[in-house]
Amino acid sequence: MATARYAVAVLEVQMTIPRAVCIVMAIAAGPSAVAQSPLPDATCPVTIMNGLGLVRPAGEPPAGNHGNDSRTIATALWPGTVAFKPGGPGCVDPDGTLGMKWPWWRGTRGSLTIEGRRLDGPAAPLRASIPHGYGQTGFQVSGLMFPTPGCWEVTGRVGAERLTFVTRVIKVDAGPATTCPPLGIYERTASRP
Repeated sequence: MATARYAVAVLEVQMTIPRAVCIVMAIAAGPSAVAQSPLPDATCPVTIMNGLGLVRPAGEPPAGNHGNDSRTIATALWPGTVAFKPGGPGCVDPDGTLGMKWPWWRGTRGSLTIEGRRLDGPAAPLRASIPHGYGQTGFQVSGLMFPTPGCWEVTGRVGAERLTFVTRVIKVDAGPATTCPPLGIYERTASRP
């Protein structure tokens, strides 16, 4: 692959052309774009959407943008980073936990369970709220509660089917102004350490 050399003040940096283009574009777009940059990061192997949404009846598009190989469970991944920022989606608990609504689609019958763990440092396990009333197949809303920013592995299961992905979670400034509702109103799914 071609490389380019860039001299910045007295520091010389060598990098690939595609990475340099991404960095220049992110800097030109402003500080918030840099914070959410989906550049590959060796410390957090973020899952890239595979386009395998849940197969639905003829004439309907697939549900979700990322699914398992058998297309029996799917979700909608954020492109690279889940950013909790002022004026943005999500909520912040008084203890600092970051919560975000997260869609799932089930092509096999059963209840959804969710577990998660931080990959790049110590943290309590991910918590999930999964409200009742969505039936045994199809769409299922959930709330993912990340105890800290960081690199998170999340697994959703329905029966023997599962879907695992890795996402980066960041908090910009104070995060969203919304306080998360108590999880007690939903079924709680404990995560495995």
